[in-house]
Amino acid sequence: MDRPEISTSTCLVQDTNWHVADYPEIYVEGELVQIPYRIHYSWPQEHVMSRLAPDEQLVLACWMTRHHDGRARQKALSLVFASDVSWTIPFVVQLCGEYVIEVGEDVYDFLNRDLPHRPGLQEAYKKFLVENPEFLSLTEQRAMSYWLDDYQTKMPQGDYPQLAALRLLEHLSS
Repeated sequence: MDRPEISTSTCLVQDTNWHVADYPEIYVEGELVQIPYRIHYSWPQEHVMSRLAPDEQLVLACWMTRHHDGRARQKALSLVFASDVSWTIPFVVQLCGEYVIEVGEDVYDFLNRDLPHRPGLQEAYKKFLVENPEFLSLTEQRAMSYWLDDYQTKMPQGDYPQLAALRLLEHLSS
């Protein structure tokens, strides 16, 4: 079978025309992970996705969590949530620091309903959070900023899904 014309090297996850998001250094199991800022590439067509190996699809899904369109980020998250691979964790956590409320709801639902039934992944989240406190703090500051700017008059802080998801993560790491 011919391989699709898509690179799945680490460059795919890390390179968005040299626009890497401004985060503190993020490590997963001792390896540095850089999260792209935003990407503007189209979601690959189904015939291309179906030709990728599962690990290649997961790399692509993590990359697409950085898409400029919130619906594309949600689609990518459904693939990420299906995996127990630890290097996907920063791509989930950083979405708590963004403004698309539907994405925040998806992350909250995953952390609240699914993660407790996946002990191996839950341990990986704990380890990640303990090893990356600056990243968690910055993500919380971003979420708080979006709540203050856009939602404080519409909903209590505790109901804002991004902040509620971060509270679950903080509880998990304590």
